[in-house]
Amino acid sequence: MLADAQLGASLSQAPRLSYAGFAARIVPPTYYRTPLSCEGSGKKSGRYHVRGTVEVLYLADTLFTALYEIGGAIDVGERIFDVPITPRHLVSVVCRRLENLVDLTAPDLQALFGTSLQELTGAWAPYADRGPAPTQRFGLAAYHSGVAGMRVPSAARTSASNYVLFCERFNEDNLRVFEST
Repeated sequence: MLADAQLGASLSQAPRLSYAGFAARIVPPTYYRTPLSCEGSGKKSGRYHVRGTVEVLYLADTLFTALYEIGGAIDVGERIFDVPITPRHLVSVVCRRLENLVDLTAPDLQALFGTSLQELTGAWAPYADRGPAPTQRFGLAAYHSGVAGMRVPSAARTSASNYVLFCERFNEDNLRVFEST
């Protein structure tokens, strides 16, 4: 990953992505009534954010990807197995129009930022003990550059993607809960 100053310059050159469609999220019982809440990101760091710096909302491209992300499914060859997990709540989200996203799934943009699929999907928590992990540094740089969010490769299923949205840059006009089970 590039140094912080270089990341800012590269982000200003990166093309922006728009997205409209469906996404998925799995929330714990605490957030059943507010499944699009960003409150959890203020309590715990994640792959692309440091707790207490910026609030984010993580969405998966499909329900399967959301299950993989929380360890609720594993893929063994041509079969997918459910894994018993604590009670969770599946949420389908309609993304009406998300604008101003940076796409980290594209190899040419990964090269622009001096990163790789391995760095974006590998273990991030050990780095966080010494300061922000490379992915967290990227998330902070993206936030400070003014983008609304990022499309990133799924760490649990690299053929899939997730959306990391900066909470203060979207509202009910952008996202709606379509189905909640």
